[in-house]
Amino acid sequence: MNRVEDRVTDRQGVEARMLVNIHRLASLDAATADLPVLRQVVESVRDLRSFISSVELTVTRRTNELHRAGHAGSAEGLLAGSGGQSARDAKAAKDRADVADAMPMFDTALQNGHVDAGHLDAIARAQRGLSDAAKAELAKEQERLLAAAEGSSVDAFGRTVADVARAITAELDAQAEADRLTRLRNNSRIKHWVDADGMHNTLISLDPVRDAQLDAALHAQLASLRQRDGSAAIGREQL
Repeated sequence: MNRVEDRVTDRQGVEARMLVNIHRLASLDAATADLPVLRQVVESVRDLRSFISSVELTVTRRTNELHRAGHAGSAEGLLAGSGGQSARDAKAAKDRADVADAMPMFDTALQNGHVDAGHLDAIARAQRGLSDAAKAELAKEQERLLAAAEGSSVDAFGRTVADVARAITAELDAQAEADRLTRLRNNSRIKHWVDADGMHNTLISLDPVRDAQLDAALHAQLASLRQRDGSAAIGREQL
């Protein structure tokens, strides 16, 4: 079976699943339904909701393409206008599309009903304020995050992805600080010159670590010299 046939088969499978869900909801008699039936109905609602969110992703992507070509307004405008959504909900749909672009496994999982739109919203919230490097590292974790999303509620997953984002940020910050200290260490200099009056000058430029070591050594030496006879009257700079 080639890729075109695969897509047709997948589309037919999704269509059949959605028709079952719609029939289940349309035939519901809530006044007489028992708990197992209600549970099935709730599951169908979730499946339909995920499918609709997946369709919104596709619409958002295509509208963005048309917008960039000058043939349409923004996707948020379309969802808020023709879709009747609030500006906030339209923005959330746009953010989901961005998440799905970076983590395509979530796009497929949403279409198949394995995750909810709320799981993608949790990722969008977690990556707000992240650097581009941190977002890229978070995207690399999509397989692990998807496994967590499929096995947990939206709220629980939100905490998980937030923890992952914080860990990535901390690791990148630590690496950035290490790189900064290495750069400063490599730029450390000692400059010596004699001015016009014959005064000899020494300028020492050090990274924070070695500066602290030098400062500690100087203070220790000064403290030792202070203990000697006759040093009490000598100023600190002269001492």
